[in-house]
Amino acid sequence: MRYTLAALSLTAFVACTTEEEPTPTLSIPTTYEFNRDGVSTVSFGGQIARQDMLRELSTEMKSGVENTLDADHLFDMYENTNSPFSDADLNTSGKSLSTKTSASAIHVINQGNTINFFKGWMQAAATASAANATAADGTAGVIQNTDGTKKYLVNEQGVEYVQLIEKGLMGAVFMDQTVNNYLTTLKLDVDNTPENGNPYTDMEHHWDEGYGYFTVQQDLELDYSVSQDRGFWGRYIVGLEAEFGLADQIYYAFRKGRAAIVAGEYDTRDEQIAPIAEGFEEATYLKALGYLNKGAADLSSGNAAAAFHELSEGLGFIYSLRFGTSGKVSAAQSDEWIEDLTTGSGFWSGDILSRIEQVKTEIGTAYQLPQTIVDGSH
Repeated sequence: MRYTLAALSLTAFVACTTEEEPTPTLSIPTTYEFNRDGVSTVSFGGQIARQDMLRELSTEMKSGVENTLDADHLFDMYENTNSPFSDADLNTSGKSLSTKTSASAIHVINQGNTINFFKGWMQAAATASAANATAADGTAGVIQNTDGTKKYLVNEQGVEYVQLIEKGLMGAVFMDQTVNNYLTTLKLDVDNTPENGNPYTDMEHHWDEGYGYFTVQQDLELDYSVSQDRGFWGRYIVGLEAEFGLADQIYYAFRKGRAAIVAGEYDTRDEQIAPIAEGFEEATYLKALGYLNKGAADLSSGNAAAAFHELSEGLGFIYSLRFGTSGKVSAAQSDEWIEDLTTGSGFWSGDILSRIEQVKTEIGTAYQLPQTIVDGSH
């Protein structure tokens, strides 16, 4: 009996000591709301400011269909010099689009060339607006859609300046900063204790800054039919939600990652980076393909102005593919696709539809996409 009891005691001891401790359940909020001692710890004002700057820059450039653009003023808006914005708070914010263009550690080597690329397009837009010409093959100017309700300022090849710049800066600033800067060890392997009078930690703040380029809303509405200012990327990604679920994927990963930071669960935090980065890149190639398909359809129906507008948006997203983290599309490949679509007469070319098909096919091959995605109007 003594040995039996001893054996039972040993068995009980082993059972108790080998039983796994329960894994704590991470509390993930339904919105991007985080507080400490009753005070919000979420802060991404700089990201909102830069999106407001791009919005004002785009509005100014679109006025070139009626007014002469001043290249120096466009540069001022890009660099935030000489108080260029109608919103005085932007002028004194200390923020700019230019300083964050291609500014991540992996892309900063190309920053000078990238900044000059965008400034070159701004200069060209100003020159075209001053000419006050009607756009034609080989002539920069204004083109109007078939019902006369829309006008666009385009270059000699039909590229709408503002769309290439706007969508390109979405990649070169907002996407690059999110996936190649704020969600990297350079920004995340930092102190996670509030200091210097801030309610948030450095780690929390850096994660928030990445979120702020995804959307300006802490309570993001995923139903695209509901009107909401979602910011630049938020607008397009939510627009893809019904078909691809990318907004929910990214929104959830940002919330879970932020909750993990608060809980000190850094492995869980790191697991959220891939869904965010992959979602951004997927949205980029889906919009590139979607606009190429819409542009091709409008060309086929004889609405050149609408087609040029859509194809220019597609070019901007093609440009932005270089900032994806997968490495599937290099800057050289992105430039080659843009060259393929704009060389010679560009969008005016008689073979533009076949050029579009070729670029679509190559994008599909790069990402191993089914033909239904390649041909979709996303």
